[in-house]
Amino acid sequence: MITAISATLLSLSLTSGSFGMLSDSFDIPVGDYRYVLFGLNETQQESARVEGTLSILPDTLELEILLFHIDDFNRWTRGGVEVETLFVARAGSGPLTVPVPGFGDLVLVLSNRGNWQSAAVEAELSLAFAGSGVRYNPLVDASKIVLGMMAAAVLIVVAIGAWVTVRKRNRRRRLRAARKVDSTPPQA
Repeated sequence: MITAISATLLSLSLTSGSFGMLSDSFDIPVGDYRYVLFGLNETQQESARVEGTLSILPDTLELEILLFHIDDFNRWTRGGVEVETLFVARAGSGPLTVPVPGFGDLVLVLSNRGNWQSAAVEAELSLAFAGSGVRYNPLVDASKIVLGMMAAAVLIVVAIGAWVTVRKRNRRRRLRAARKVDSTPPQA
């Protein structure tokens, strides 16, 4: 019990983010496949993996699990011979973990090649990663700096305007006081 809780807490601490990729039931005829397109950015590539569960009927069948970059997937679908697969394995019903090396536009394929009958599949898959998942955008920081500089400039203009206004008032008061002194008749 304690081991299961520890393993769960460890897996939660390693996962910084995740999102659902596939939650569906579908049939895959003999010799056919189903695929899921997904994108992974640079900040999500740390410890990236597709994880979840597969339920396949009949339960004696195994599906071929393949992971491609989008360009290799397009060549693979056209029967290309020079195709780089990032991951290949056979999986039956149960938990599934597919490590995702690198980033970019990727395709996860569930293939029923090599089986003698159709497969009824129920898949619950998500993409999990330990990276931040937040892309750095220098324009956001630059716009904050520019906005701060504009606010500082406005404050300086307001302060100078207030200082000039106060000086003008004080000058007028001194001039009025000086005129009063000059315009009063001398007393005997």
